[in-house]
Amino acid sequence: MNKLEKLSDYQLINLFQGGNLDAELKRKVINEIDRRDLKLSNEDKSFISNKQKVFVFLTTIFLFKYHIKIANSFLTNGNKKLYNEYWRWYSFGVGFKFILLLLFAKYLLRPNVLMF
Repeated sequence: MNKLEKLSDYQLINLFQGGNLDAELKRKVINEIDRRDLKLSNEDKSFISNKQKVFVFLTTIFLFKYHIKIANSFLTNGNKKLYNEYWRWYSFGVGFKFILLLLFAKYLLRPNVLMF
């Protein structure tokens, strides 16, 4: 059994896209990709839609378990780029809500204390 046959599809495509292969190994990798009928182009959705970004941004505090489940599904599918982008938008939402909380506390919850 050829050692390339032991590689998963994902590993084989990453090996080819790495680009640091000599000519003979590259030819063997291409033959293995052709044998498995794999597509080299990444046709997966490589970005989060604007609708999903707004949803994540606005529901950061309320749907924490839902956000963990969605983000981990990106990671289990091997798409770390989407995982990082998802948590970036989640963090933006948490930071925005924290700033709103501070502004609310500063201007609307003034204590009735006389200042001299």
